[in-house]
Amino acid sequence: MLFNSLDFWLFFPLVLAVYSVLPERRVQLRQAALLLASYAFYAHWDVRFCGLIVLSTLVDFVAARRMDRSPHRKAWLVASVVTNLGVLGTFKYLGFFVEEAGAVLASLGLPVNPIALNIVLPVGISFYTFQTLGYTLDVYRKRIEPERKLLPFALFVSFFPQLMAGPIERARDLMPQLHTLRRPQRGELASGFRLFLLGMVKKVAISSVIWEHAQVLYLNPALRGTAEAWWLGALMLTHIYLDFSGYSDMAVGLGRMLGVKLSTNFNRVFMARNFPDLWRRWHITLGRWFRDAVWIPLRRRGWSKPAATLVTFALIGG
Repeated sequence: MLFNSLDFWLFFPLVLAVYSVLPERRVQLRQAALLLASYAFYAHWDVRFCGLIVLSTLVDFVAARRMDRSPHRKAWLVASVVTNLGVLGTFKYLGFFVEEAGAVLASLGLPVNPIALNIVLPVGISFYTFQTLGYTLDVYRKRIEPERKLLPFALFVSFFPQLMAGPIERARDLMPQLHTLRRPQRGELASGFRLFLLGMVKKVAISSVIWEHAQVLYLNPALRGTAEAWWLGALMLTHIYLDFSGYSDMAVGLGRMLGVKLSTNFNRVFMARNFPDLWRRWHITLGRWFRDAVWIPLRRRGWSKPAATLVTFALIGG
């Protein structure tokens, strides 16, 4: 369900009411309540998708624990990477590659038995895959200790405010909060609700209107000259920014109303002085993830800065 849907407006107050009355000393009960709510939130799209979250959770929980005790630490990291990226790659690219291979064979005059793959991309799979994979990478590099309890780790992977579109959280920032799950203060409830409403205005009231106007130019090339093409580009950039940052604001606001501090994902993007500064302000948690997981390791292996940057942005674009 979307944050701006009627279903969510009925769902979240119920979750907040139940969560608020649970005793703070019963942390496991509060963790279980939020985990159940997170799975219910995701199952609203398709209950089968929950199986993928469970798979990522169990694989990375076990892999991280084994890294702490096994001499074959790298093998467990490989198991985590292959499982996570294998699932992500299958859902994102398998249908595309099958269709393209069929088209190439047909162009060569070879007989092709077409295979129709109607693969539905699970909502949010990239975000929770990067988050849980980032956890195993941090454990492998000994930046954090592996989580010993499955319940808080499962909640870390599936926490519903940031499950659909981020922000992508580091385990060292989010896990300690999930271990305590304190009751939100009145000020946090108020500021979280204001931020949620701000995000909704950006996403629904402004971004959607801009998109409708942009579609008129996009779908009618006869109306576009050079000036209109530049105007369309500006409209699309503004639409994407408001849509994405609005959803991130809503996620951070929801987390705040549950007493959980999530990372800022956009920071005054249009005040950027140059492209590197823009990237530091745009989808901050995704850029940070690729910097730590891809760019820095490539640089340490002797890759030049331009080559490492090119590879990193190619992976981000993929």
